[in-house]
Order: sequence, then structure tokens, then C-alpha cells
Amino acid sequence: KSGRLLLRPQQHNAAASVAYFYTALYTTQIGEFSILLRADVAPLTCRYFLQNVECGILNGTTFFRVLNDGNQPNRNPKIHIIQGGEKFLPTVRCDKLAMETTNITGLRHSQYSVSQPRFAAGTAYPGFFVCLRDEPELDFNGRRHPDKKGFSVFGRVTKGTDVVDAIYQQANEQPYLQNEIQITGVLLRALVDKAV
Repeated sequence: KSGRLLLRPQQHNAAASVAYFYTALYTTQIGEFSILLRADVAPLTCRYFLQNVECGILNGTTFFRVLNDGNQPNRNPKIHIIQGGEKFLPTVRCDKLAMETTNITGLRHSQYSVSQPRFAAGTAYPGFFVCLRDEPELDFNGRRHPDKKGFSVFGRVTKGTDVVDAIYQQANEQPYLQNEIQITGVLLRALVDKAV
């Protein structure tokens, strides 16, 4: 073995700098959790995430939004997520990012999957959300986003799901947390010869 997991040849493009599987260890004020980044099937979205981590953009941000059955009365279908990173305020940085939709990657918005928030298709902003249940309405052709392109899954929580659950339990009657949960650090680790 070479000790390196390269992208598939047809994906060997501008995203080829994402050549490993990575884990990202999140430290929050209530505990830690890790996600596995799926650069093998979502290289563009993973590279975007890695760039934001390496630039320190996510350090000092918060989990600021929790959606459950009770706090989204005017939305149908309802979803169950926690969202962290930059808030989608009018001043948030909006980046161009080609979508790696679930019909392309084969990934799904299953429980504890990690996905990329966006505005219009082909855009993104520095953040992420974690699904607390299977959420097929966030997949391609799902009804949550009006354009039905869904969102780009790029990872999965592999350790610390109890911390993710605890963040979800902080939900208010409104989608936005009154007491936001601080993200104090994100540590990347490249995995060698990791089979998924």
C-alpha cells in the first residue's frame, strides 16, 4: 500500500489536493465529537471545508440553530438538525461552490451525516449541519429546498454522537438558540489506509 488514498482518477482535478480521508475533531463547550470527511466522493465540498478550517474561520463560531418538530411550525417538511459555523446573516461571506448532490455522490442525509448549507445552488457559506435523523427531504429531489437539488453531504459523525445529541437537546421554541454553544477548536487529522 502507498499509505495514501487518492481520489478516483475521474475526480483527479482541482480538488486533488484533498488526497486523504480526514477526520475533524470538534471541541465545544459541552464536549467533543469527530467527523469523517468523504473526500473520495465529495472532494469539492471537503476541500471547501478544509480550507475554512485551515484558515481558522470556524474557530470561535457557534452552534446557533437547532431545528426540531416544535420550532418550525410554518415549514413543511420539518427537519431535525443542528447547525454551526458562520451564521447566514446579510454580511456572511457567500462563496461559489459546485454542488455535489446526493445523486452524484451516493451519500444520503442519514442520521449523523454532515452536510453543507447553501443559498442558491452553486453557492455556500462557511458552516455545516448535522442530521439527527434520516432526512431524505434534504437529498436530491427532496422537498426541503424549493429547487429540489437538496444539499451536499460530505461527512459523518463517527465519535461523540452523545455530544451531538446533547446539542440537539438545547433547542428553544425558536430555531435559533438563546444560549449558543461555542466551537472552541477544530483539529484535522489525515488518515492513512483507511477503508470506508
